[in-house]
Amino acid sequence: MEGGFGNSLTGSFLMVKACFSHMKEQRWGRIVNVSSEIALYGMNKASHYAAAKSGLHGFTRSIAKELGPYGILSNVVAPWLIMTERFKETLPQEAKDAAARVNPLGDAPEAEDVARTILFLGSAWNTYVNGEIIAVDGGAHALPS
Repeated sequence: MEGGFGNSLTGSFLMVKACFSHMKEQRWGRIVNVSSEIALYGMNKASHYAAAKSGLHGFTRSIAKELGPYGILSNVVAPWLIMTERFKETLPQEAKDAAARVNPLGDAPEAEDVARTILFLGSAWNTYVNGEIIAVDGGAHALPS
């Protein structure tokens, strides 16, 4: 087991603490935390990371209940492997092929796919999604039919 796991939780907590009074006064706000599907499924040699991201899920679901009465909606986006330029350049071809086999859409999400989900959840278009964990994975981890 390597590394610590406090930054994911601490950063989100401090952000909410800093913004809450303004959002409460406005009676409107959107909080979107970014997690990982590793929190949902685990991963070898990533227990610290999975624990931190799982904690972020619990934190977000709790503040959704606490802050909802003030018109503040809180959600988590949990992407799968995001195909960034770095991953495109460094990920072994076999890993890319494995991602394509697992995903019904044939590949891993791009950063823009995740950004569009965050944009919706953080906007006025989101009027009722609160306390949810939204997986952005193209159905790679959907329950079997």
